[in-house]
Amino acid sequence: MVSVKAKLLALLRRGGPLEWGFVCGLAVPLIVLDIVLRAIRVVERGAQMEALRWIDVFKSDAFFLMAFVAFGLAALYATRGSRLRYVAFAGTQMLAVTIALTEVVSFNFFMRTGSTLDFQLIFFTLSQLMMTYDVVASEVPTYIWGMMVASGVLGLVVPWAFAAGWARWVRPRINAPPTQRLPRYGVAKWAVIAVLACVVALQRPLAEQNTAFARNATLTVCVSAVWSVRELLAETNMAVTDTTKAVLVPHGLGGKKRNVVVILLESTRARSVTLHDPKLKTTPHLLELAKTSLVADRAYAVVPHTSKALVATLCGIEPRLHVPITEATADGIPGKCLAQLLTEVGYRTAFFQSATQRFENRQQLTDNMGYDTFTPLEKMSKTGWAKVNYFGNEDDIMLKPSGKWLDEVGDKPFMMTYLTLTPHHNYLAPKRYGRHKFDEDDELNRYLNSVHYVDAFVHNVIEMFKDKGLYEDTIFVVLGDHGEGFGEHGRRQHDNVIWEEGIRVPLLIHDPQRFKEGKRVSFGVNQLDVLPTVADLLGFEIRDATFPGASIVTLDRERTLRSHCWYERRCMASMRGHEKFIYHFDERPDEYFDLAKDPLEENSLIGEFKQSEERRSDLIAWRGKVNARYRQHAEGQLKKYVTDEHPVLEHPLEGVEFGNFVRLLGVEYPRGEEFKPGSNASVTFVFEVLRKPPLEWKLFLHGESKGTKLKNLDHPTVDGLYPLEDWEPGDFIRDNVRFKIPAGARDEYTLWLGFYHPKDGRAEVTGIETDNDRRARAATLKLSRKSPPKPSLKPLQRAPIPPKLAPKLPTP
Repeated sequence: MVSVKAKLLALLRRGGPLEWGFVCGLAVPLIVLDIVLRAIRVVERGAQMEALRWIDVFKSDAFFLMAFVAFGLAALYATRGSRLRYVAFAGTQMLAVTIALTEVVSFNFFMRTGSTLDFQLIFFTLSQLMMTYDVVASEVPTYIWGMMVASGVLGLVVPWAFAAGWARWVRPRINAPPTQRLPRYGVAKWAVIAVLACVVALQRPLAEQNTAFARNATLTVCVSAVWSVRELLAETNMAVTDTTKAVLVPHGLGGKKRNVVVILLESTRARSVTLHDPKLKTTPHLLELAKTSLVADRAYAVVPHTSKALVATLCGIEPRLHVPITEATADGIPGKCLAQLLTEVGYRTAFFQSATQRFENRQQLTDNMGYDTFTPLEKMSKTGWAKVNYFGNEDDIMLKPSGKWLDEVGDKPFMMTYLTLTPHHNYLAPKRYGRHKFDEDDELNRYLNSVHYVDAFVHNVIEMFKDKGLYEDTIFVVLGDHGEGFGEHGRRQHDNVIWEEGIRVPLLIHDPQRFKEGKRVSFGVNQLDVLPTVADLLGFEIRDATFPGASIVTLDRERTLRSHCWYERRCMASMRGHEKFIYHFDERPDEYFDLAKDPLEENSLIGEFKQSEERRSDLIAWRGKVNARYRQHAEGQLKKYVTDEHPVLEHPLEGVEFGNFVRLLGVEYPRGEEFKPGSNASVTFVFEVLRKPPLEWKLFLHGESKGTKLKNLDHPTVDGLYPLEDWEPGDFIRDNVRFKIPAGARDEYTLWLGFYHPKDGRAEVTGIETDNDRRARAATLKLSRKSPPKPSLKPLQRAPIPPKLAPKLPTP
């Protein structure tokens, strides 16, 4: 018999330094990392686990890791005796580091939200990193950053150390021969094992109901990427509702136009306000206001994410049902919103938020909605106002600037929108209105105190209107943008919470002239109903368009209401009366609840529900129709910017070419105007495509002036609708870029344009003035000599608050 020692020596001799460096320095640490993170997630979930479910939750990881090891060995054996084996070894390192980083990030995401990470979320976060950085930084603890850095460093260093150590100390002691090529069938064996293991890893679990949870995190990202491509290529020839031609026409006897104020309560769920839970004393002011208001007993968010909820509420149409906030790109909303409709009939409009403007491009979103004025945190003095989370400050900061705007409006009718912030994660409610013990759980208690804070803010707004004599002529709409989850169904925060805690919100309409007594609407409503309701209360009829919502004032029947998670292909819900059906895209079993008997959705009755297939088909059709509206709109918008006809230009350029593939025909901007430092500017470049741009080339744009540093103005061409790789010969393209001129700029602001390649450098430029770095002087904006006014540092004045209702506010 062959001894154990002999078998071990034979095994050691079979592999060379790189093979053992790969196995010991790369594969084994990756396996340990993955299995440990999986075990922690299983324990964190806390579900009862029988033996088969234990096998299910580890099966995908085990076979995926087996596929990785087999693939690495196949690559190394196939390149033995060749210099390519070092390339193959480095490739396995990069793959292992990518997998490790994905596993660590997915682990942290699950521990924070209870949801699995997918491709669209990663892509959205990285593509909008300047906007999402604050969120990421606050949600990633130090030990996770340490694990990510360690994964990168160890994955790139340790395997080479193992390989060198094996060659120097192990090989001489076991008399291993020089490494030789493996027979072809040996390489094929490992390749087949890799493919089969990957196929098994992708199979659905047998007993575990949550497929996404059981599947390996890296495979989940890959699967979601495939689905994203499939949906991108989906057909768009579907009839959709068009609201771009909508107009408001006065009805009734007419008279003085009334005002409207919409107050959107960030992350405020129905079950956490006193209106819907009298035992919970979080919102005494809303409870008092409800005595003379119209209150919806069952109101729902369409998508539990703020930017998406703004579109549903203020535009009356569903937002696009996917992760990217395309509604915040130029002309990204396929219809008229309430602000634009009211502007057309003589209203002034303004949007105020206590959050920073950079997150999710809120400036562009409000521009698309038609608001005259947008006032974010950057335009307010933060002195004395507490920071409540990574987005901004407490909501009372909006009182003085909004009061000043009201004074400037005069006698004109207006629409004003407030977007609060305080209840958003991470729930750092200021102690301005006291700190109460609403719940034993610290995080939930901080959230409830944040809800208590915005209740006082609503009261402060109404008191300000009373002080200014505007109260009687103003309609107040108060509602949540979405709810918030605290693990009731295993998920936290809101983006992926389709149960009542995530999508059921308070909705209250206070009209001093109409509702002298409180009125409850027992039928289900959602955010799409706000626009037609406001139009009705203001005395207008909507013509030339049909919106999906209805006026709550005249609602007399139940309808099917639908909601969709913000995350891609995760969950949708259909509500009709007290019946609620949830579709999880086959990642876990569908659910059905009778909310009248089970308001907390604790017991799914899906086995007794006979209409599952019908409701599932309805949700899928609804999703397709909504997304088709946005795709068709994008295609229509593209025709405005990309044509096959030579455009007529006021200031044409001759012979300006970049790399023999693109010609610059002209640059459009107000030539006679002087731009103010610190102001926004817009310039349009008109290109002709001479030949297909080579792969990986990008357009760059720099802004420079005396007194300021170079500013990178790189941007996705045609607002991302038509990237450079899609340009075709014969296209005439209008690419508009919007930017802010630095406040310290002097005399003139120069725009330098060019094209670059990561390896080949910048394209050659002919026919126009250039500098030594192959940058073309595309435009020179004349700057006004007047300096922009300095922001006031005076403390903000707040609207008075009755001492019986709230403690006196300190002076900032």
